[in-house]
Amino acid sequence: VEQGAKVELPLWLAHDLYLRQAISISVPACFNQRTRLEIQADAACVDLKSRSPYFYEFGCKIAPL
Repeated sequence: VEQGAKVELPLWLAHDLYLRQAISISVPACFNQRTRLEIQADAACVDLKSRSPYFYEFGCKIAPL
């Protein structure tokens, strides 16, 4: 894989490589700025499960990174 290439990795592998400072991680689309603004405006009206079925679980695992 060339330096600077963007690839999709399983979370367990991305986590380990990130801790070794071998990669940088981009935030997935379901956690973009627009979603965060919608949650701040009115969280009760945002259907997060439709954006990602594992939104909360994945968010808890990626947040520390």
